[in-house]
Amino acid sequence: TLLGAAVAFGYSALQPRVYTAEATGYVTTADGSTDVGAALVGNQLAQAKVKSFVAVGSWRAVAEYAIDELSLQSSPESLVGRVDVTNPLDTTVISVNASAGTPEEARDLAEAWIRGMILQIDDLEGDGTTGSSAVTVVAGDSARLPTSPSSPNTRLNVILGALIGLALGIGY
Repeated sequence: TLLGAAVAFGYSALQPRVYTAEATGYVTTADGSTDVGAALVGNQLAQAKVKSFVAVGSWRAVAEYAIDELSLQSSPESLVGRVDVTNPLDTTVISVNASAGTPEEARDLAEAWIRGMILQIDDLEGDGTTGSSAVTVVAGDSARLPTSPSSPNTRLNVILGALIGLALGIGY
């Protein structure tokens, strides 16, 4: 058991630290109407568009924007693999989780990704100027600086190593 826990701890210590930061955007209509009916229609339109906007988050154009803005030496393909764009169920919120080797890089990447998505959506849906599309993404909560690495999970690895060691010890 102790040997399994020690091996798992050593494995975790050798793994590179990965930090994950989350930034959010809010899909909304540019109407700005205070009429309840128009607001309801605008919300339904935003909910219809949010799935498409999540797909835009995996485009090379968004990655290239982030590379240019942050002066990264990464390829767009590898950068897309470090970012996960999701939509929480029944919301018009877009969540961007970006992973990097330092907390600052993860935060900056998540925020640049949201800005890149906004520009790409305005190019697709509008005339290319900010806020020109009928439905757009507005930057929501800025990414917070991660306080601890998201990977490796040393505690979980040690517990699993101890359990595997215990099972092997009992089997032996």
